[in-house]
Amino acid sequence: MNLGKLSAILWEERQLLELLIFKLEEESLVVDSGRHHWLGRATSEIQFVLSNIESAEIRREELTKIVAGELALGQSPALGEIVDCCSEPWATTFYDHRKALKTLIERVLEISHKNREVLSKYVIAVTDALSIVGKAAGESSGPGYKSDGSVFGTGRTVRVLDARG
Repeated sequence: MNLGKLSAILWEERQLLELLIFKLEEESLVVDSGRHHWLGRATSEIQFVLSNIESAEIRREELTKIVAGELALGQSPALGEIVDCCSEPWATTFYDHRKALKTLIERVLEISHKNREVLSKYVIAVTDALSIVGKAAGESSGPGYKSDGSVFGTGRTVRVLDARG
């Protein structure tokens, strides 16, 4: 049987999820420290880990189909179904994998959510700051005058009328 191989891939996925958690925590620290010039690097490292997780998931899915055939299960059984069909020590091994993976995924989701919230606040703050800077520089969404007296933002000619005419 291929139960040992499946367990090894599950261990690999657990290690990759732990690495992802570390990289997400690292991203959070970069954002919190204000050293935003490292944000691109941190995000790139997260993407690299995610691609490794995706590769491991594909290998796990392929091996799960083989194990499913060996255990006379359906084509793509859940890990819980494999736990239910295995004898010891495999039942406990796969139960432990399932429990650990669930915990790790919950932590990934929690940190990701927090990072998204913080980053979206930064995006709003930067957008507001750029808007203020743009208006100070004479850029506006509405019509107005530049410091040299010329008109911007109307798309048409503005005429100044005085009392004479």
